[in-house]
Amino acid sequence: KYFQIIALSLFSFAEFYFIDSQPEKNKKYPDIILTGRDERVPNNYLFELKWKKDKDSYSYIKKEGIKQVKGYLELDKIKAIPKLRSYLLIGSKNGVEFVEVDS
Repeated sequence: KYFQIIALSLFSFAEFYFIDSQPEKNKKYPDIILTGRDERVPNNYLFELKWKKDKDSYSYIKKEGIKQVKGYLELDKIKAIPKLRSYLLIGSKNGVEFVEVDS
């Protein structure tokens, strides 16, 4: 939960995007969607956030996170977002990894 709050705080500085936190899309909830306030914004973004604790398997979290993002990318409401780039963010006490996920 704190990871998402920190990410939202950082994204709030991007004033040329609308920020949607956990929007319901066909009973599924991507963590964060950034959509441009006008068509001049080069990309829109979908972020799924995962926090890795010491006891967690990194490969499992990454595999399941990518699967989750790919599931969102199949939804018509997500497909309708133009110029969408999708990322899985895996946070841990050591930092954050950005994994771009293609449809």
